[in-house]
Amino acid sequence: TAQNALRRTHEANHDPLTQLLNRRAFNTAIDDLSFPSSTTLGHASLLLLDLDRFKEINDRLGHRTGDHVLQQFSSRLTQVLPPDAVIARLGGDEFAVLLTGTSSHACEDLARAAHERLAQPLIVDGFPIIAGTSIGVAHAPMHGLSPSELLHAADVAMYRAKTAGRGRLSVFESEMREELVERVALETDLRQAIENDVHAVGVSTLAAGHKTLVPAIIAALKAQGADDIIVFVGGVIPKQDYEFLYEAGVKGIYGPGTPIPASAKDVLEQIRKAVGA
Repeated sequence: TAQNALRRTHEANHDPLTQLLNRRAFNTAIDDLSFPSSTTLGHASLLLLDLDRFKEINDRLGHRTGDHVLQQFSSRLTQVLPPDAVIARLGGDEFAVLLTGTSSHACEDLARAAHERLAQPLIVDGFPIIAGTSIGVAHAPMHGLSPSELLHAADVAMYRAKTAGRGRLSVFESEMREELVERVALETDLRQAIENDVHAVGVSTLAAGHKTLVPAIIAALKAQGADDIIVFVGGVIPKQDYEFLYEAGVKGIYGPGTPIPASAKDVLEQIRKAVGA
């Protein structure tokens, strides 16, 4: 029947939990965009959103609570955005929003309003839960002349938002691509060292951040055998350095006041020399 056909079409294009569009339907929507050559105003804007602490919520409070968080998040996102916004759950804790017919500045204002609203606690079973949201924003045609380019730019911007401390909003800038390529290369080197049973440990006290810290760690990793523990100690460890190293698979971090294993003392001295500490 016609009603059954409509139901099947809806199910094929919507996420069953949140009733937002699914990845397939969103890909169709962005593929249908036309990309003019003008780079003055944003013909379309893409927002990629990621719940920062969703895995932690799922692990600690259970999948039922996680489902409620996703549903409330989706409802709040729908309420704060205009009716013609294309909103989708791409999968897991990843969401996307496509805004068209509005200037890039107006879209960024909407993105900031959404970010502020989503930062407020969600109430599940009477208890407040703060999930936190990282948002990456990209505009067409300024940041991409095709759907794939626009998606990549927004993804790079969201990556910057997460690595800057999470819970942030970041608009794409061209230099972000170079930083991402460099970061991926560094993470690859770290993972290769970890696969060889090397325990990398990092503490950043350098203003240059990862660009100085991580190459120094990698240089020490490569200079040592697979059984060494690499330690870099200093002052206060920025949160993003902890997260960066942990996400790369680092197994342990030694900071100020933590006893340094005897086997690591020589390595520590090499790292200090490498970074001029």
